Amino acid sequence: MRHRWLQFIMGKQVNFFADDIDFGTLLTFAGDQGYRAVPNRTLVPDEPVPMTQPRDYWLQGEDGRTQFYVLPPGLTESEAFYRRLTPDAVRLHLIAWTSAVIEVCPCQRLNESLGRGRIYVDFDRRDPRYEAVNKGYERLARYLRKWERFPGLPFSIGPHTLEQGRRRKLRLWNLSGSPGGQVTDQHLPYPDEAK
Repeated sequence: MRHRWLQFIMGKQVNFFADDIDFGTLLTFAGDQGYRAVPNRTLVPDEPVPMTQPRDYWLQGEDGRTQFYVLPPGLTESEAFYRRLTPDAVRLHLIAWTSAVIEVCPCQRLNESLGRGRIYVDFDRRDPRYEAVNKGYERLARYLRKWERFPGLPFSIGPHTLEQGRRRKLRLWNLSGSPGGQVTDQHLPYPDEAK
């Protein structure tokens, strides 16, 4: 087998649609459960990268609006590993595949259209931190799976987002790539419209 190490990698995700109200509620839940946000990029620090509440990190600026990471409860900032992209760089980038983190991608909004977000984890099952990361991912995944689901599609939709859609104030937008490089751009019907 060419890449034997791949058999030990756990990669899984939950896709969702959440406006700012639903996403804020998800992040408040995460913070209350003990998750802490760590940045994707940071300046070269003299001390460990500070951890913050996920909701606070998301609200603080552009970095948290596109993608960031959370450490599951019980893990410390020492579990997030950073590196310089060049020897003289003053910014560090998170090494996600060796850090005990869960990726959080908020939904992107353009006018009345809302793009798909996700939580994602890709971690080595042989790592001693695997159980903590997997348990942390599963707790967030269970929270999202309690939301309304699309018939036949692997998406959850937050309650406020669903209400906004039913009132025709928001459209759900699925942008996804295929192995052939083609991009699918479609507006999805709300669950009650698809039945």
